Amino acid sequence: MSDAYSWAQWWAFPWRHAHPDWQAPDVVAYEARLTRNRHAALSKTFAIAPCLPCKPTASLVYLALARPSQHDRMLQLADNICRPLEPNQLDATQRLWCQRLAMSLHTQRWLKPTDDTLQLLRAWVAPHVWSRLRLRFAPCRIMAMEQIPAPDISSTKLQVLWQAVLWYEQTYNPDAGSTEVQLNAVTTHP
Repeated sequence: MSDAYSWAQWWAFPWRHAHPDWQAPDVVAYEARLTRNRHAALSKTFAIAPCLPCKPTASLVYLALARPSQHDRMLQLADNICRPLEPNQLDATQRLWCQRLAMSLHTQRWLKPTDDTLQLLRAWVAPHVWSRLRLRFAPCRIMAMEQIPAPDISSTKLQVLWQAVLWYEQTYNPDAGSTEVQLNAVTTHP
């Protein structure tokens, strides 16, 4: 399956990749008999505004189709880059890599101790992408996080952070290449 096709499928039907807690019984019923009207109703249920997909970059396709364990690792890396003193499950090599990136980006004030690292992902991707990507995570986590404004961090710094995390995920994690699509190159997105 091509990256473009995978992206189009994810864009049109993001609930197919949603965290299990988003799956209400009516979603399953809708999915079985999907028509234009029901698609609109289901999109409205998930607060997804209808729009044409943005041009897929390898980075966005990878994020959209990554497995939950890959999302967890990427968020752990981003969290350790911003909060290196917090307990985590990273090994010494990963922590050292995070520490070096943190020093170059000056990330120590990006997140408050109670902030969810997903705030950084939300601030990085475009709102129409976030409305779909958010379904990959537990709804209670998303609802709590979205009550707080996204952090005001330079888009350039967020770009560097997430491109580095995506690169590390693909390069150093053995199962990183086993998403539905392969990240061939870390690319920027508008």
